[in-house]
Amino acid sequence: MPPALNRVGRTSWSSQIAERYQCSLPGDLIRWFDEEVWRVRPGVAVESGFTEALAPDALLQPTPEAIWPALMPCNFLPLLGNRLGDWLCLRFGHDNSVRDVVHWYHGGGDWIPWGNTLSEALLFDALQKRLPGESRQHAIPADAAEPLASHDGSHLHDWAIESLRDALVTDPSQLSGRDLAKCLLDSQLCQPAILCQLVIEALDRSALLSQHDTPPQCEDANWQRVQFDHELATGEMKARFEGTTQDWASAELRSEQCNQVAPDLSWAWEIRGYALERRGQLEAATAAYEKALDCSSFTDQSVRLRTHGFTPDGQKFAASRMLEQGLCPNHASRTAYLNCLNVDSGGERRRRVFQYFRDQAMAASGHQAHQLWMRAGWDMGAEPMSVYGEILRSVSTSAEQAGYIAESTLASVHRDCFKSRYGIE
Repeated sequence: MPPALNRVGRTSWSSQIAERYQCSLPGDLIRWFDEEVWRVRPGVAVESGFTEALAPDALLQPTPEAIWPALMPCNFLPLLGNRLGDWLCLRFGHDNSVRDVVHWYHGGGDWIPWGNTLSEALLFDALQKRLPGESRQHAIPADAAEPLASHDGSHLHDWAIESLRDALVTDPSQLSGRDLAKCLLDSQLCQPAILCQLVIEALDRSALLSQHDTPPQCEDANWQRVQFDHELATGEMKARFEGTTQDWASAELRSEQCNQVAPDLSWAWEIRGYALERRGQLEAATAAYEKALDCSSFTDQSVRLRTHGFTPDGQKFAASRMLEQGLCPNHASRTAYLNCLNVDSGGERRRRVFQYFRDQAMAASGHQAHQLWMRAGWDMGAEPMSVYGEILRSVSTSAEQAGYIAESTLASVHRDCFKSRYGIE
């Protein structure tokens, strides 16, 4: 069958994208490209959100400018940006299809899935401010960002809601707070992102800062820890939290739910582990922390969940808790990995972790090698930057050997972008 043609007689955008990246696209992405939903529409600018859609021809370039090689995992393909330097990215899966759509933060490289489809991610973008939990994000404005012309991005949100009309159990247009969260969870839409918001709501009491003067050292690690767990407050600081109660039971429940639908996100295992630790169930806490160790540090949502007071110089929260409490992993491989993390210097830690996974990847093949090379690059981030030439080449090769053609192709594109941007093979 010949490729589908668009209305001006050339091969459709979706067919060109699918061929370029050797992937299959879901129905909403086909409509997104071929019905040209992505086109900018003049009008009043939306206050925030992902409204800066890439034109398909930008994705068809040999080295798309929107790709941040090395900083962005090489199975991510950026699709829409906001005015802060962040991106909504397609994440490719082993079956050569789009696995989900993630919010990638340029400020630190953290990411979290916003939905299984682009429609879901844009729905969450449209409704986020009406959900429980504060809307604080990681990213800070990118210094190099150029001013963009004002335009109306609301049609993207309208398109997302209409695309998901049949999946929604209730019309969300008049809902807010927990009612809106329940509607989306009952519809099985945007689940990891919604559950993270509910954990933030259960643990956050930031309104206290409007009742009391902010401590002189508000960024001090002790203050950050107390904001995460009020029971850690002592002395004068304890008075600030009188009459407040964090809902740790709810936070634990929502984390368990996230573990079921997205087990590769460290934040949910970490909240679950800490809730168990607080109750003195150290064996169960250790098991949860071990699961968190297997996840990328870029999935910890540490600023939004306030766990960063426990993680000096980029340490993993689970590792810091295990080391502080003397909790020993149940598996020898995790013990060796934890030893790599047990250093004070973030740079040295990243070098050790890269070497740890590189050594294993060199002795593996196919699927196992691919997983290990991905961890070498994006478990903690690798140093020095120059090693990403080897990482991207090896990810592409091992993915091809495993039959993950879309991931292999996209990794090669990231490698070309890396070479073009930094001049490193």
